Amino acid sequence: MKEDWIRKEFMRVTSQVGMPEVTAPKTLRHTFATCLQDANVDPLIRNELMGHAPGSAAIGQRGLGMTAVYTHTRPETKRKQLEDALSGRPSASLLRVWLNTRGQ
Repeated sequence: MKEDWIRKEFMRVTSQVGMPEVTAPKTLRHTFATCLQDANVDPLIRNELMGHAPGSAAIGQRGLGMTAVYTHTRPETKRKQLEDALSGRPSASLLRVWLNTRGQ
């Protein structure tokens, strides 16, 4: 099989399922990795689900380092995790009040 045929067939399928912006199989791989991260799946489990062998990153780019290549942290995920980490802390409550008064 030629690579061009596989790519064109992939694009035809993604278009049929309503995802015409997905033009490369690797995009789905990145999306899957990001979904796993957003769901706070343990990094070792993510590593296994992505098909990366355990071990050091120095040996053929294996290990958690390779999984990180496919994982992207979305801004809303960062914000939610930061808010969760700070919730219930007195200093965060004081900061929120201070920020609200400065905005008015």
